Amino acid sequence: MKGCSFVVQEGEVFGLLGSNGAGKSTILMAFAGLIKDFRGDVTIMGNDCRFSSGINRDVAYVPQSPCLFFDFTVRENLHFFCSMEGLGGDERESKIKELLSKFYLEGFADMAAGRLSGGYRQLLNIALSSVLDKKIVLMDEPTAGLDLWSKKKVGEYIRELKSRGKTVVLTTHDLADAESLCDNVVILSDGRVLANGNIRSLLRDFGGGYTISVSLSNKIPKVLPLAYSKVISISAQRLVLETSQADIGPAITELVSKLGSAGIEDLEVREPSLGYVFSNLLSKVKA
Repeated sequence: MKGCSFVVQEGEVFGLLGSNGAGKSTILMAFAGLIKDFRGDVTIMGNDCRFSSGINRDVAYVPQSPCLFFDFTVRENLHFFCSMEGLGGDERESKIKELLSKFYLEGFADMAAGRLSGGYRQLLNIALSSVLDKKIVLMDEPTAGLDLWSKKKVGEYIRELKSRGKTVVLTTHDLADAESLCDNVVILSDGRVLANGNIRSLLRDFGGGYTISVSLSNKIPKVLPLAYSKVISISAQRLVLETSQADIGPAITELVSKLGSAGIEDLEVREPSLGYVFSNLLSKVKA
């Protein structure tokens, strides 16, 4: 990491984005107190992650590779981790029942964890970190490699944590996930922060313009003066234009007015995406 600095606010979902080797997992492990040999400061609620023994009471860590016993059944894994967290007797059994239900594992309770599909294995991985209701949840690539159903369930759980006032810090390669789940993100490259802020501000500052694609039943007029958009691609019966967020409404109105005689068959508007922000920033670094 090189001069990497940012703040995560209490109660938000914060995303660490970057290509492989950018430093996302390293930062998460520093937050969890698993890496201590570094210069600089990493503090959680005012406590230094390297020296405060109280951090573990407040932080749950979900590693990218499932941390579980593959020869144990799902129930045995939950039993072991509940015991490690100090739960016993009826309290432990109640928590196991709750987690089996919450993470859709009831039908697999007596199956060896190693026989679970990747999606259910990840749900078990998250369940094991949820034995105690901790204030901060660190999740390393929580949806990586999951099918759509499993990804949806993990997303719902993250939103539930936020609704209960928890702070979630996650790493992800899935920019669509970041857009739908995160309040704020930091974009990293080679241990450096390229951008930091909420999704809307990043789209505004680095996302480029809106793209408008128009398909026509007749030929495009030879003369097409436009005040609110710029043509970036043109063929006999298809037109692609770019405009700003502020001008998107007037641009569409203008196009409908001036292309009416050409017979508009389809008009599609594509908003700036976090994917474009990401590639745009990375291309500037690599240039």
